[in-house]
Amino acid sequence: MNNLVEAVREASVVNDPIRIKDITSADSISMTTKLSSVIQVGKEWALDRDTISDAEQLLVKLELLQELSNEIKNVKRLIPIRTQRAYIEHVNKLESSIERSHAAGIAKSQLDAGLDLIRRCQCEHWISLLLDRLKGVVTADDSNEHDMNKLRSAISRADPADTDKGLLEEATKFQNRLYAELGMSRSIRSIPRYLLPPSDGVVPEGYWGEDDLGKIEEHEGYPFPPVETGEYKWLPSKAFLSLERAISQIKRSYNGADELGANPSIIAEAKEKLLKAEKDFKVLDAKNEADKAKAIETAKKMAKKLKAGKKGAKK
Repeated sequence: MNNLVEAVREASVVNDPIRIKDITSADSISMTTKLSSVIQVGKEWALDRDTISDAEQLLVKLELLQELSNEIKNVKRLIPIRTQRAYIEHVNKLESSIERSHAAGIAKSQLDAGLDLIRRCQCEHWISLLLDRLKGVVTADDSNEHDMNKLRSAISRADPADTDKGLLEEATKFQNRLYAELGMSRSIRSIPRYLLPPSDGVVPEGYWGEDDLGKIEEHEGYPFPPVETGEYKWLPSKAFLSLERAISQIKRSYNGADELGANPSIIAEAKEKLLKAEKDFKVLDAKNEADKAKAIETAKKMAKKLKAGKKGAKK
């Protein structure tokens, strides 16, 4: 009976989250072996049932903690877990071990190392799955954005201090490449339809549409200039402003895309579209200035005529 009581006393360390940290693997195996032996003897000699029951519970906890320690070591040897097969074979085993340990009454603080490792594996595995899902993308477009956003979210949630650096660098670089391509695809589509002045300088009637023409912002008192500023406010045409925005968007989208490994074809197309857009913008800029000057001149004439009419009416 004394051997049984002593074995239970020694193994009770498993219930102390602080003291158990000082127990080596060899100590744990020794206690497990001793408990197994005294439990068997205790049952043969019909010793105190409650003490035997306590010994059996402690034995279960010790065996589970040994199993948990082994599963943690196995997973750590394999991280980052990148395939579904590896996750099922190893991380799922660790999860099962933690669940059984928790059900056996082992304190949560003794399970935290395993839980932290599982969270890391889940993060790395999810990033790996998304990388695999997107690896076949030749040039990113709108159809890829959903998975790209998932990848960006997974990267943002990853703890840099507790995530495989190689995987995180790979995912970040790949993500940046995809967003550069998506930005270029969209910026190319954002180039508006616009008209340039005819090369012969002769503008046919009805050639310019409403979106091609700028105008003075009308205000109370127009055609006189605003009292507050004394200057007319010019509103450039929609086509002019849209082209200006598109040029800015293209520049932002492909800046640095070469270093990110973006598809050379989309980079070349973006540069080609940019060169043409900038050339045409200069033409439209000159037209915008000419239209502005003409409109202001017309407004001033109207104001002068109106002012003269008011003076005549007073006489």
